[in-house]
Amino acid sequence: MKNLKKNFLVYTISNFANSSVPFILLPILTNDFSPSEYGTLSIYQAFILFLTPFILLNYQTAVSVKYFQTERAIFRQYLSSSLLVPILGLLIIQILIFIFAASLHEFFQIPLLYIHLLPFFTFSQSIVKLILVVFRITEESINYGIYQFALTLFNLLLSLYFVIGLGFSWEGRIFGIVFSNIIFSFLGFYILLKKKLILKSINRSYIKDNILFGAPLVLHIVGTAVMTISDRLFISKMINNSALGIYTVAYQIGTILMLVISSMDLAWGPQAYKLMKTNRISSFRKLFKYQSFMYFGIIICFLFIYLSIPVVYNFFIDHNYHDGIDYVFWIMIGYVFQGFYALNSKIFTFRRKTFLLSRITFSAALLNIVFNYFFIKRFGVIGAAYSTALSWFLFFMISMLISIRLYPFPVSQVIQGIFRNEIKGN
Repeated sequence: MKNLKKNFLVYTISNFANSSVPFILLPILTNDFSPSEYGTLSIYQAFILFLTPFILLNYQTAVSVKYFQTERAIFRQYLSSSLLVPILGLLIIQILIFIFAASLHEFFQIPLLYIHLLPFFTFSQSIVKLILVVFRITEESINYGIYQFALTLFNLLLSLYFVIGLGFSWEGRIFGIVFSNIIFSFLGFYILLKKKLILKSINRSYIKDNILFGAPLVLHIVGTAVMTISDRLFISKMINNSALGIYTVAYQIGTILMLVISSMDLAWGPQAYKLMKTNRISSFRKLFKYQSFMYFGIIICFLFIYLSIPVVYNFFIDHNYHDGIDYVFWIMIGYVFQGFYALNSKIFTFRRKTFLLSRITFSAALLNIVFNYFFIKRFGVIGAAYSTALSWFLFFMISMLISIRLYPFPVSQVIQGIFRNEIKGN
């Protein structure tokens, strides 16, 4: 597991660099934007997050799983064919947005032009997501870090240029994200060509396979997105965009914990797939052992980060947003259980139980909507944070209980084997 430690370190540095953009911009944006403008930015980003699974159909995950299940020649054709999937998704969603644009504009008060641009802005990340997946599955963590860091730097500089240099409001932040994605999509496509992973021939059966793998995951991704963005929509409509802006800043600060969790997940994915591929009891002992260590690591990181939150608010956040400090604890509790789930979810994707995963996620998302309505009505803005924490806790517990049934071995044997090894080691 030397690669796991090395990759975790690289992914951690890379993720902190990538996610530093919102934190570097936070003092600037909270100073230049009113809470209402920040709330509008949050709603628009929520739309992009919501549309992503419908346009990309999670095609990059299908590609990553296929890499471990087939030979290189077939994988190359599979990847090449899969590139058409997000294009099909873009065309379908663009038509639907054209039909409902006026209603969305009236309800959310977002300029009509930006409503029409939503599908393209969402599509702009498709190649970026794919090349990062390719670097992960081939364990090129250094290349992953370089590519993502360069993307992050462009994202930061372009956002500053549009917001400060040209005087744009929330739109400038969106332009920074989209234009950096476009530039690095061309670079990513060039890298795929250099790796000889793109062929001229297209196999329809591979396109169908990719869609059949990813389509059930749409409900899963949408469910996850709903659990991420429904609180913002409820706050916007039940309270106001100023309250949403304060809540969004608290949410962004809470994502510091998610940086560590995401790094663990990125490093753990390929290793988990390799262990499950062997289908041996000894491998599953390692799977269980390392996963338990990472659960403990998440809890330690949560405690350390939470204690530093007052310092972050006092030194970096405009006083107009300080009411959100009480929200951060419950938001981070939600991230803890989201991290537990993410580490545990590999068994579902490897065994292609994506429809089962989607049913769990969709059910949890429905509960989240109900929780948000009643909790916000009863407790105000902090009710959204309560809802987030409770929803992710239930989601993790249900997925854990079901994943135990999917393991092709007696759990008791694995646990006993781990303890025997520990005793011998001591």
